[in-house]
Parts: sequence; C-alpha cells; structure tokens
Amino acid sequence: MYTLLKIQIDRFGLRHRFRILNNKIINRVTGSEFVFYGLWRNIEEIKSLEGIDVLWLEEAHALTEYQWKILEPTIRKEGSECWFIFNPGLVTDFVWRNFVVDPPEGTLIRKINYDENPFLSDTMLKVIDAARRRDPDGFKHVYEGVPESDDDAAIRLAP
Repeated sequence: MYTLLKIQIDRFGLRHRFRILNNKIINRVTGSEFVFYGLWRNIEEIKSLEGIDVLWLEEAHALTEYQWKILEPTIRKEGSECWFIFNPGLVTDFVWRNFVVDPPEGTLIRKINYDENPFLSDTMLKVIDAARRRDPDGFKHVYEGVPESDDDAAIRLAP
C-alpha cells in the first residue's frame, strides 16, 4: 500500500502536499498521517499507537483472532473505523466469519469485483473469461470473491 500511495501522489502531482518518510506519509496541509506497520512481523508494536481514525488493513483475509484481540482495543478513538480489504480465502478465515458472515452491528460490507474496475485491460478480461470457461469454481473464488471451504482448498491443492 505504501508504494501504491507514493505512486499515486506522484501521478497526480501532489508531492508538494505530502512528506514521505520510510514508514509514514504525512499530509502537509491537514497533518493527517498514513502509518505503515506489518502486522505479520510484530503485532505488539501496534499497541502504542494513539489517535487512529481509520485502520486500513490490506490482505485482511490473513488476520488472525490473536492479532484482532490486540488491534481492536488499539483502535479506540471515538468514531474510528476499521477497513478490511481482502480477497476471501476460506469460509473458516477469521475476517470472513466475524465481519462478513456474522458482522458486528454497524458494519458496512462492500463487495467489489473485477467487473467494476474501469482500468481492467482487454488482456486481463480474456484471462478472466478463459478462467470462467476452464474452471467455473476456481473462477468464482478468484474473480467473484466466493470463499472456498476447507475441503475445496484441500482438493484444489492436491497434486
């Protein structure tokens, strides 16, 4: 996400509005900060963060219950939000079970697929169409966001 934001800042000619550091991007006008942490390396570092308005978690399908028990009380600012961006993996994944199947009150779920991407190339559309014809179940999982059961994953990974 860090690299993508840097690219977009440059693409739109906004470099003068941002201070880009190794682990954060600061808006010089508003003072807002994007702070980047790797949950998978050291979740304990997150505990000391203060004043977070939005937790934007990429690859959230990999979030574990243990990690969430540390994160949830850290995002304590009044009105704060958690945004989970992910491609569903398994029906047993923590984020899928707790934020899609049985979401907390007030949760907004927005499913976005390839067919809403105005920048998708013709080449990729052909790849997607071939996947639809070749492996309908795999297509549904990869391109339509349908999670697999544990059994589906075991079968798909078998040699």
